[in-house]
Amino acid sequence: LTVSGSPSAGAITLSGGGTGTGDTIDINADVTTAGALTIQNAATVDLAANVDLSGGSVAANSNVGAINLSGAGTNLVSGTAGSVNLGPVTDGAVVANLTVSATTDVTLAAVTMDGGGALSATADSDNNSTSTLALNGVVSATGVTLSGGGTGTLDTIDVNADVSATTGALTIQNAG
Repeated sequence: LTVSGSPSAGAITLSGGGTGTGDTIDINADVTTAGALTIQNAATVDLAANVDLSGGSVAANSNVGAINLSGAGTNLVSGTAGSVNLGPVTDGAVVANLTVSATTDVTLAAVTMDGGGALSATADSDNNSTSTLALNGVVSATGVTLSGGGTGTLDTIDVNADVSATTGALTIQNAG
């Protein structure tokens, strides 16, 4: 499945067939929805340079083998009215940065930025709820910033695996 335009709708689901064991979803343009954005059933989800995913909530973790950031630049993944849940992320050996934010929870599997990119992840980006940023796999990037939404909302940063900032800063902030 290849996405070359910039789809925008009430809810969007991009899906490979069955459990997606050999399928690739190739996203070459921003995908935006006010509703749920679901990406599922693919061995590989390929995000081109500077391609952004935005939805009320974003889930790209059901039967997703890897999310590959294949171009140099920054990919933004935003849950504008809910959570973001991503499967394993890699950077395709290019300097790709990943910025993830959600108005509620953020859940990340492994994030491996071998090409020199950085990771920034923020739960409770609107600073009005008690939310959790969960890291459920090993995270390695040039720089890593993990953040709750601000002060006073008792956000939790739940680290369940090793985290390393290979040459940059490791910043953990705004957790209660």
